[in-house]
Amino acid sequence: MRRLSEGGLVQASVRARLLGIPLLRLDATIAVMPAELTPSSSAVAAGDGLADAVRSINEGAEILARVRDGRR
Repeated sequence: MRRLSEGGLVQASVRARLLGIPLLRLDATIAVMPAELTPSSSAVAAGDGLADAVRSINEGAEILARVRDGRR
């Protein structure tokens, strides 16, 4: 049995309609992983805005790709 502290996957689905006409469909799978808090963790919160956000997203994508490759 897995523990919640080991992380997990959350699947989400959003659909928007206007007058019965589909406008938007968004399906997502989100990996929730435990984080190790260190004194430098606060530096992440006080980063350089968009550039840091893009870097974080790219790092997350690389981690997700490695995890998926390990399960195949």
